[in-house]
Amino acid sequence: VKVLAALEEAGAIALSPKQEVQDAFNKQLQENLANSSWADTSANSWYRNDKGRITQNWSSHTRDYADATTKVKLEEYNLVF
Repeated sequence: VKVLAALEEAGAIALSPKQEVQDAFNKQLQENLANSSWADTSANSWYRNDKGRITQNWSSHTRDYADATTKVKLEEYNLVF
């Protein structure tokens, strides 16, 4: 709902993450997950694809996820007007 309100305020109709922001997020995510139980090569999990990449979308507690998604940072997105 906050994203929709931010779009309306900006006069935009859609958004997509900037590539460099997405790349930085994914790099940090993979670094964090490399130290997790999902990275254990003896553990089979649907969180790791056939190339060994962990596909989990968050590396911390759900409270951290809630905090991270509290604010809309439009500068991290390409806006469509």
